[in-house]
Amino acid sequence: MLHDRQGRVVDADSLAILTREVSMRFPLVKENTIRYPRDQVCAWCKGTGVSEPNAMAVLSGGALLLNSRGESVLKKSNRLDGYLSLTWHGAHDGDAGSDFGIYEAIPVALNVQGGQFDLYFCSTICLRSFLNHAVDSLESKVLRAKQNNKNKRRKQTMKSKST
Repeated sequence: MLHDRQGRVVDADSLAILTREVSMRFPLVKENTIRYPRDQVCAWCKGTGVSEPNAMAVLSGGALLLNSRGESVLKKSNRLDGYLSLTWHGAHDGDAGSDFGIYEAIPVALNVQGGQFDLYFCSTICLRSFLNHAVDSLESKVLRAKQNNKNKRRKQTMKSKST
C-alpha cells in the first residue's frame, strides 16, 4: 500500500505524479495569456483531454471591474493587470527579526492583461503537486537568500575584525 505526504492511501500512478521532478519556469501566465497551458493538457503531468466536456481542476485568478455603483462588470478590462504570487516576507525590525531583509517571490501569473487567468489540471492530485512544487520553489529561494545573508554577515564580521 502506498501513501502520499499526508499519509493518504494512493495508487502507484498517483504517487508517481506527486513525486515527479518537474522543470517549470515561472511565471506560467503573463501578459496576454489567459490560459495555461494553451493546449488542452494538464499543467502538471501534461495528460491530454483537459477541457470541456471532461472534468478538470482549475486554479483561477483575477478581478472584476466595478461600475460607478460598485457592481461587477462581468467582462475582462484592459484597465486590469492580473497577478498571482507566492511570497516570503522577512522581518523589518532591524537585524533582530527572523529572515531580516529577505523578500522572495514565485510569480505564478504576472501582468496578465484583462486581469483574469486559469491554470488547468487533470486532477486535484496534479493541482496539489503543482502547488507543492511552487511552495518548494519558494522555499528554495528563501534558503538561498538566507545563505547569502549569512555569507554577507560573515564577510562583514571578518572585515570589521581586520580593521
